[in-house]
Amino acid sequence: MAVIAASIGYHEDGVDFTRPSITNSADMGSDIFLRHPPKFLDKLLQVANGTFLPPSSDAKNNGEPKVPVAKSLPTQSTRIDVKRTSGKLGAPTVDKFIADIPKHPGCTGHLLAGGSGLTKNAEIKLAQAQQNFQSNGLTIAYLSNAEVGRLGGHYLPPPPRLDPGNGDK
Repeated sequence: MAVIAASIGYHEDGVDFTRPSITNSADMGSDIFLRHPPKFLDKLLQVANGTFLPPSSDAKNNGEPKVPVAKSLPTQSTRIDVKRTSGKLGAPTVDKFIADIPKHPGCTGHLLAGGSGLTKNAEIKLAQAQQNFQSNGLTIAYLSNAEVGRLGGHYLPPPPRLDPGNGDK
């Protein structure tokens, strides 16, 4: 997911990421943070679920429109809690994800990513959290491994740089 986050930053104006922890140490449920313009999270979720349609006026960018960013626009932060599993995420995982939301008061977005889906109880708990936190202006979402893969397919890594100083031509 960190490679995808870096690729998103490469393709989208005004988007940057940080990864505060690279170990399995306690990270308060924040594997990756994205800083982005308002409304960018909506686009990211559309790309992930396969409903994003690039504006036709941006065809010159190979269907990869950049979100325009004026210097005066505020940025928002999104916390991404990545789970590395191929199975379904259960209610205890979602409970911990939800419990970590108040630890990040500067984040307006909270994404749980990983797994093949959520168990029924986990889906119910996530839906309740989405409803409860929506009034605070927070976006809470889940991305399956397939949706993370869709992001990776949309935001391809940048081409490698050739360094003439190392013999590359």
